[in-house]
Amino acid sequence: MILYNLKDKSESVSFKEAVIYGIGRDQGLFFVDKINKFSEDEIDALLDLDLVSRSQKILRHIIGDEIEDLDSIIKSAFNFKAPLNKVCDNIYCLELYQGPTLAIKDYGALIMARVLSSNINNKKLTI
Repeated sequence: MILYNLKDKSESVSFKEAVIYGIGRDQGLFFVDKINKFSEDEIDALLDLDLVSRSQKILRHIIGDEIEDLDSIIKSAFNFKAPLNKVCDNIYCLELYQGPTLAIKDYGALIMARVLSSNINNKKLTI
């Protein structure tokens, strides 16, 4: 997966590099050049999976095989529930406050922290 710097499109990095660098030249954010679409059948199949399995399939689809231990990273990060509650016909609410800090950021922050720690090879890093 290649990501490019939104402020300097000549700077492109791998997903691992983007996680380690955090931000590009001129304080630019890294953004994916292309996301391959899921087919309708693939989306239907994803909806039948639990949070961990669905997240593993989605992130593998986007990132590819760049991070070998991605499945175990996701499993360890999402060790809490994400209940889906029916509000009324065809309307549901996903409770995104079930993580350790009771905030939506838990979903992204936990994955990123674990990906980062798995790729710095025991070096000290200040975030």
